[in-house]
Amino acid sequence: MKAITKLLTDSSKILLSIPFWLIVEICIFLPLYAIGALVVPVLAARKAWTLRPSKYYRDRSVYVWKGGPLTWIWGNEEDGVTGADWYRNEHSDWTLPRAARNWFFRNPVNNLRFAPLLTAKLNASKIGYKGTVMTANGEEGWFLCWQGIYANYYYARRIGKKLFYFRIGWKMEPEDAAGIPEDDYRAGRAGIVFHCTLYK
Repeated sequence: MKAITKLLTDSSKILLSIPFWLIVEICIFLPLYAIGALVVPVLAARKAWTLRPSKYYRDRSVYVWKGGPLTWIWGNEEDGVTGADWYRNEHSDWTLPRAARNWFFRNPVNNLRFAPLLTAKLNASKIGYKGTVMTANGEEGWFLCWQGIYANYYYARRIGKKLFYFRIGWKMEPEDAAGIPEDDYRAGRAGIVFHCTLYK
């Protein structure tokens, strides 16, 4: 009886995650992204950033947009507004303003993932899952993973020489039920995700 009750409770929460994700994505993320698409190129062109310690990663300092709370949502407390080291190395021929502009379009509204309620504070003991794979690393298979009203669905299948990759929800995986490493970028909070593409 307890198992049935738990299953019904989990199912209702998973169903609630669908409209919740749509609200976060359509009503919050997309409007902020649209505004940022206008604001960030101007900030980048003016090099309107400054260096300070990250609020969430004690081992690093990052470049943040000037403007404080007004521009914080378009920043990146993990890698800074000019991009991660690997990103800048990969595009070493770019100017910093160009790197900052393109980094935003790669990771728009990045700091939204630190917002309470909108993102999931992962707790290994509360994560449930079903599926054939444990991670969203491109392996063929599927999983449905959830924690409360936060859920993530992943599906990958090879079509000819390409891999169809689909993922929607919050950035959690079945293997998180075994524990989330302290150095995992989602150790603070797991943000939303939507990927639908064909990889070579």
